[in-house]
Amino acid sequence: MTSQKDMLAMASLEDRQKFYRNKALKLEQSMIFAKEEVAQLKKELSEKTAKTKDIDKNYEKLKNQLAALNKDYVALKQREQEIQKKLDTAEATIELLKQNQRAASDLSSDEYRHRVQGYERLLGEVQTEINDKNRRIEVYEKRLAILEHRLKNEHKKTEPIPAPSNDGHQQEKYGAISYINYVWILSGKKSLIQGDVLIENTGALSLDTPTICFRFHPGDIAALKGHVIHEEDAPLEQSEQEENVWVILDMEGGSEKNQSGEIWVRPSDPIIINPGQSTAFTNFQIPVDHSYLDSVRIECFVFFGDDVYKVKCGNEIVVNTSFHEQKSDID
Repeated sequence: MTSQKDMLAMASLEDRQKFYRNKALKLEQSMIFAKEEVAQLKKELSEKTAKTKDIDKNYEKLKNQLAALNKDYVALKQREQEIQKKLDTAEATIELLKQNQRAASDLSSDEYRHRVQGYERLLGEVQTEINDKNRRIEVYEKRLAILEHRLKNEHKKTEPIPAPSNDGHQQEKYGAISYINYVWILSGKKSLIQGDVLIENTGALSLDTPTICFRFHPGDIAALKGHVIHEEDAPLEQSEQEENVWVILDMEGGSEKNQSGEIWVRPSDPIIINPGQSTAFTNFQIPVDHSYLDSVRIECFVFFGDDVYKVKCGNEIVVNTSFHEQKSDID
């Protein structure tokens, strides 16, 4: 018969086997979790590298276009001066003819007047083209400044690799999906993009107040209207209304210029999105002027709480404006 001592030894051995099996299972789960984290970080790094290359490419392209535009502008100014000189000469000749003085040419006063009219018309056309070049140069310089700002931010960003946690809640992950419903309303050389950003909590944990970032390409068209107010106009006390008011955040430190080409919005009052629940930023409006555009692309990102969790919207706003008569050569 098995002695009591042997039975205790066998029970102890089974307990140890059970302990090490559980420990091995937890280690295996931690390893799977760590591999998922590393794979996600590699994916983000690859996306960030591609994004930086894309910004660099657009930056160099825009620099070359701006240089060519400045060269055209200088040539136009020289042409304007030459036409103005001819115009002045013709007008001086007309004055001589009025005084019955002999001109260096046998042309009549009417012929000189006709020539003056031609010079004036040509001068007006050149001035119109110069004004257009001036406006285009201003747009290009603004877009360059925004791209420089984005390049600096991309180079500053670093993503620390999180250490795998042994916390019992590690299997409870955050999760969310977000997407944009929008329509494009065209009217001549201008249009309006109108839509909603829908956010759904698909994870096992609650999500804190969402902050939405709209990133505009090109950045100089950044503008947002509709069902939204500016931060300085937000109510100081928590609203009693059922529907939350969305607020445009001041990310430029009070500056009137938008150096980032981004607009950030969030609810005026804190909200919690529980698992399975949804919220939305509704009826936003983005006015677009197509004077110097071939296309418009707007990305959308959603950050929860103090950047605890973030997602990119599953779709982007993409508008092709190549219908424009005076087609631009930049994105």
